[in-house]
Amino acid sequence: MRTPIPISSKPRLGDDAAPIATQVMSSRSFGKRVECLQELREAISYHAANAAQRLRKQRLFASSVFQEIVLGG
Repeated sequence: MRTPIPISSKPRLGDDAAPIATQVMSSRSFGKRVECLQELREAISYHAANAAQRLRKQRLFASSVFQEIVLGG
């Protein structure tokens, strides 16, 4: 997965500093309709833990967390 980085934080030519991530994203799309609430809970927990692990690795913290569940028909 990619970590979005705004253009303003990209290093200039000759600049050796690594870009600073301002967002960490972990997402999942199901290939089939999810009918089991437990499966949905596990997926949400997994992706939240994955994003938290990446934040800790970069010594960052979250100021907000967003979760989106789209119910299809």
